[in-house]
Amino acid sequence: MIGKGITLTGSVTGLIGHIRNVRLDGTRIDDIDNTDADTTGYHRTFEPGLIDSGQFTCDVLYDRTYADAILAAYKNRVTECWTVRFSNGARRYFWGYPNQNGLDAPYDALVSFNFGIKISGEIKSSSSSSSSSSSSS
Repeated sequence: MIGKGITLTGSVTGLIGHIRNVRLDGTRIDDIDNTDADTTGYHRTFEPGLIDSGQFTCDVLYDRTYADAILAAYKNRVTECWTVRFSNGARRYFWGYPNQNGLDAPYDALVSFNFGIKISGEIKSSSSSSSSSSSSS
């Protein structure tokens, strides 16, 4: 179970615990419309633009300490380095800032705090087989 034992740590915010679900929604490349008066056949033409690394979202069991830490980063507009560590030792590193948060309190289940981090720049990774602490693309 690769999801069991996931941890999330912010370089300023610190460890966020009781994780229930994480999601990296993936990167995408912007489309640049380069159609001009010389384009034939009435078709638009495009070229690849900048890469957007997307959004990281996380659901945690509600704990005031963790929620307060995320809310402080959110209010203070803190961009920091985040590390997602999986139980097999693999890691993902990225810079980002919390840009959304919410609370789910169903009638008959546990309360969870959810938040999103807008990723700024490249997502880097390392595997459990790596003996160094540096990351590779």
